[in-house]
Amino acid sequence: ASGLRQRGNNPFGIPCLFLFVGDTLFIDSSPAIWYNLHKGGFAMKKERKINKSTIVSIICIVIALFCMGVRLADKYKQKAQFKQASENAVRYISEKYGFDAEVLEMTNDRYRWSFSEYSDEMELKMKYGDREFYVFADRTKESSDCWDDYQSEEICSAAEKLLNENLPEGKILSLKLCDIEVDYYNLIKTYYDGTNLDEVLESCKGHIEMVLADTDLSDCEIADWFSEKGIFIRMTSFDTRERMEEFAERFDKDSTPQFNYTDYQKYAPYITDYLEIDDGEVTRLDIGIQKTNEFEYAYFPVEWRTFSRNCRDIQAVPLDYDQLSKSFGYYDEQYCLSKPVSRQYSFDSIYGDVWIYYPLEKLKDYDLDKIGVAWYSCGGFSNNRDISRAEICGDYAVFHLPFGENYFMLVDNSGQEEYIPGWKKEN
Repeated sequence: ASGLRQRGNNPFGIPCLFLFVGDTLFIDSSPAIWYNLHKGGFAMKKERKINKSTIVSIICIVIALFCMGVRLADKYKQKAQFKQASENAVRYISEKYGFDAEVLEMTNDRYRWSFSEYSDEMELKMKYGDREFYVFADRTKESSDCWDDYQSEEICSAAEKLLNENLPEGKILSLKLCDIEVDYYNLIKTYYDGTNLDEVLESCKGHIEMVLADTDLSDCEIADWFSEKGIFIRMTSFDTRERMEEFAERFDKDSTPQFNYTDYQKYAPYITDYLEIDDGEVTRLDIGIQKTNEFEYAYFPVEWRTFSRNCRDIQAVPLDYDQLSKSFGYYDEQYCLSKPVSRQYSFDSIYGDVWIYYPLEKLKDYDLDKIGVAWYSCGGFSNNRDISRAEICGDYAVFHLPFGENYFMLVDNSGQEEYIPGWKKEN
């Protein structure tokens, strides 16, 4: 590659030559230079060496300038998109509610991942009077196709009121709604005028969870009404109001039906009726609570993650030999089994959740913090053993076992060092 500088006393009047040899760059530095053409190249009379670090520095500067340019371009693009989304949102609110709202900022505080390169919508925080709310607006073009949460509390309150009027003895655990076109709760496009709840819910999706006490759910018209709108509904009846209130107090109201099924499984012995309607599919109560001489238990398959599927053919079988000491002893951890509280049992759950309900009356002489179910699974995984601690639910100490072919028994670990299986220490 030829240089860009010429010498006045250069008889040939041609540019100097930059020559790379390996990692070294040679350039002309003499007041007079002559060139000999030899085998298609030039030979230099005098040269100066530039080290590799100088070249690296130049490259870094170029990369930094490029990154700065990209950031400036993105900033300009985001500013233009914010302007477009703001105009759309202001126009949408004005047409829907009849007032002009102020755009405060672009934000991801309320509805995560709303502003990304994969979405045409931008989340905006707006304000009217003393009230702040959120709007989803198109950021790519002029459009009034937006969603907002300005009326979400009012709409949910109207739906709760309807439920309470039809089932006054019940308690609503969770009620969440959103427009059928989006996946963010509380964003609703249809205007609510105080009388058209039916119309608003027709354009919504969501879920409702409600608990009751000693109630027959076999002919629940209000559940059918909501399910016809495409809203998932789950109603659970407990044997007493005391148990219903206890369950409601512990229920995670921010959870979703896909992940809170274990909350119900823990309280299965107290549930007298159950109704779930999901996209027209109705599920009723069918819990297989079984008993041994020492405890009750139930099995719930994981494949469909359903709460109430009948699996009474899965049995807890008492053992006449000491399988657990052999299994734990392989890892020199058999010390945690030295104080058994129950017999050893085997349980082949295939692929599902096993819950053991041990009566507190039988454990009144023990420290419940030190009581646990020691289990060993033959599933072939490294995390194949542990001690599950008790969770108190009503009159039971409740324990959870993993899926697979398990051996287990209740143990007392008082006076012992805390048991931590070797696979947990390694992790």
